[in-house]
Amino acid sequence: MTIFQVKTDYIKAVSIFAAKKGSSRYYLAGINVEFFDRYCTLVSTDGHRLFVAHNDFINDEIVPDWIIGKSFILPIDAIKKAMTGNKTIWTTIKIEQNAATIDIGDVVAMPIDGKYPYWRNIINVEPDNQPSQMNGVYMADFAKAAKILGNHTGYFTLHHNGLSACPVSFSDENCAGLVMPIKNCNDEKYKTAFGRAFIGVNSDKIAAE
Repeated sequence: MTIFQVKTDYIKAVSIFAAKKGSSRYYLAGINVEFFDRYCTLVSTDGHRLFVAHNDFINDEIVPDWIIGKSFILPIDAIKKAMTGNKTIWTTIKIEQNAATIDIGDVVAMPIDGKYPYWRNIINVEPDNQPSQMNGVYMADFAKAAKILGNHTGYFTLHHNGLSACPVSFSDENCAGLVMPIKNCNDEKYKTAFGRAFIGVNSDKIAAE
């Protein structure tokens, strides 16, 4: 059995962006963990947004040769169960070399049997700073991730890229995101609401006040 220590906050943040269990693309309903000699990469995506975290192993842990270059998809339901009430800084992940089982904290799970998309193909992005229309729910999720990563205001930076994928930056430089914009319908309905706000109001009086 090989034991790794992964930052709990990274696991919690990355789990936000995995697809829901029961998704037609079942292999996205989890966190993909890739192992390298002294670190691992955690990735999740639901097809609309992506989150990646770089996790250096503590105490200069050296990954055994048999696992370097391999990846495992940890099922999202097991991850959420393991993270419930978990207030530790580090979470232990144990992997058996000859058995398809992974211990996440105190939860034992079978990795998802599937091939995770090669996500590096889509992260080579140079934003053009053209305005992008965003799904508000997605923005709230990135704010939630920012709080988990230590920014108590939920602040993150969205790099606008028109109708193309937009990168997301956090105060923690080991983490980043990517989100697809929604089509801009160019409606100006706010003008109706703002106009109604002034019906029957003496604008000169307001200005004087």
